[in-house]
Amino acid sequence: MDDLKSVSMREVLFIKFVPKTSAKALPTLAISSRQALAQSRILDNKTGFAVVTGYTPVREFYAPRYTADKISDYSASDFRSTLYWNPDIKLDKSHRKTKLVFYNNDISNKIRIVVEGMNQEGKLTRIEELIK
Repeated sequence: MDDLKSVSMREVLFIKFVPKTSAKALPTLAISSRQALAQSRILDNKTGFAVVTGYTPVREFYAPRYTADKISDYSASDFRSTLYWNPDIKLDKSHRKTKLVFYNNDISNKIRIVVEGMNQEGKLTRIEELIK
């Protein structure tokens, strides 16, 4: 804790809390430094917020659509690491469930499901599960 007290928020880029993964493990607080950002982008105030200009280009993830004749003439060639991506799923009190359909790749025997979102008040959430 004493080491954390000496860290300036100007140096912090990302903080992530990792809960304990087993009974013997300890919860972890991962702190990434801001060294990769240009120091000129950090505002001159006590919060140390960084101004990041521009946007990340949109990345389109390939999603195959198999038909019955393609499945019968199939050879293993699907090596995608991202199986499904949809940044526009909306859930609310009256619609708490949704159905997501996607095809698996040819190399995975486990699937990591990551759900990230935000409610109307701006509270963020992240859920990660591993399906074997």
